[in-house]
Amino acid sequence: MNNIEKHPEQLTWQNFVRSPLRFISLLKENRDHYKSVKETVDHVAGTVDPSIKNVRGYRKRLTPKILHCQAFCRKIVEQIPGPIDLDIQDYSSAPLMKAAFPGHDKISPILREAETFLTGVTEKETERVALLTMNHEEREFFGTAKHRQMVVGDAKLTSVTFSDHKIVGLATSLEKSRHRLENTIFDVIIETASHRLADHKEEYGELKANKEKLKAMLKMFGGQVGLQGDLRDETEEKLDKVKTLLQETENSLLEEKANVEMPEDRLEFLTDYLAQPEKVMDIKLISLRLDWRNVITQDSEESANTIQFAQCTIPSKIKRDAVLIAYSTEHLQ
Repeated sequence: MNNIEKHPEQLTWQNFVRSPLRFISLLKENRDHYKSVKETVDHVAGTVDPSIKNVRGYRKRLTPKILHCQAFCRKIVEQIPGPIDLDIQDYSSAPLMKAAFPGHDKISPILREAETFLTGVTEKETERVALLTMNHEEREFFGTAKHRQMVVGDAKLTSVTFSDHKIVGLATSLEKSRHRLENTIFDVIIETASHRLADHKEEYGELKANKEKLKAMLKMFGGQVGLQGDLRDETEEKLDKVKTLLQETENSLLEEKANVEMPEDRLEFLTDYLAQPEKVMDIKLISLRLDWRNVITQDSEESANTIQFAQCTIPSKIKRDAVLIAYSTEHLQ
């Protein structure tokens, strides 16, 4: 995905007078910029709902929202700690790596697998930067702990285990890796918008079908005249329930209709959605002080390492820990 946020220098006649060659260069930069803007906006509209392209002025309305999203993606990536310099031959020399890959587990197989998906790189380009993501689980247990000069044999402790390690945004430089990560986050936001709109469409269709069923039931119960006693009371009770359900369905139908009925509605939904990317993804920094057992400790006198990483929350309440790493492939076998 092209980053359309950086706008080229504005064209003026003063530019032309001072330097015709610079003016020609700026002309090309502006032309390329607007082409990139057009391609990005069309990609977003086509991914979420192609009918949006039928709305007059859709590019003008989407462009500022897309710029906002791209700025948000860049801000997210800027907050991720690292890169941690990783020694492949002794990865445990970095405290976070030692905590993330305890025991016999190694990071090399994960890096080798990620390397197979990296294209357009020469043999001389051995430097790598990437995002390491993983899950972390905290488990409470009772064990031995030291508090200053006292040893407590039945202390409540919390251990941390990292799992499901993955490499994202692998590149040959920090700048390239961050750019890939920004694009990945942006794609997540767009795909989420697409799925959300599809859910609204499905809900709209179901509500329309339910409305027709309830109208048929209303007609059926309303047509049962001449009933007496308990049978009449039972029928009137059912009729009241159907009327209530029909009113609720019609209210919900109006809400969904505003989101999906016409291309204009879908464009409005998309612009509103892109205006709040923080609802799709959030990030916070986590610091943990861990001893040699990967047990959290607050005792300043105890030997321990403080590790820091970002915790990203994405759709469906999925949480992933993340940190940037840097390494050389010279010793990657």
